[in-house]
Amino acid sequence: MAIKQIRLTGDRAVIFSGDDALAAPAPPVAPDGALTEAQETDHRAAQTAYEEAKTSYDAKWNEYLKTYDVAVLPLVEGRKPTIFQIGALTIDQVTHIDGMTNFGEKVTETIAYGVHGVAGFVVVTDGQEAIAEVTRCDTKHGKRLTAESLRLFTDDALRWELWGQVKIASALSKEQRKSA
Repeated sequence: MAIKQIRLTGDRAVIFSGDDALAAPAPPVAPDGALTEAQETDHRAAQTAYEEAKTSYDAKWNEYLKTYDVAVLPLVEGRKPTIFQIGALTIDQVTHIDGMTNFGEKVTETIAYGVHGVAGFVVVTDGQEAIAEVTRCDTKHGKRLTAESLRLFTDDALRWELWGQVKIASALSKEQRKSA
């Protein structure tokens, strides 16, 4: 699933929403560009179905951005969104991370300390979907995600978005964090 958008919500949660909610198939295209009448009809029907799904998806996503009501999110039937609780890094954590020389490790540690909780994260193992258990542990720099939990986040786009959201949360003042 490709990530469509991740947004910071009012209660310091990040919503992960994939574009797999657009379940309409892509319109067929002939290799030479010439379509038979039947293919042309199928093409128009598929294009119409896609456009309707996209319009519906966009309307639902815009409603979510106005209200932050998770119930209006455009999801595939039977799916629930993954919600990441994001927190600001402490000065000790920032100092610890800034002391690292490898940028990849800095990103991973930022995510480890800044993601305070995850609900509804789906993983696929041997073709079977399951909700992953994401846990935290105590360290000398504060609570962080366990190594096992960090290994669940294999999607690079997701990792970059989480890193960015933690950096944003860490840059806000306490007052700004309360109202964001």
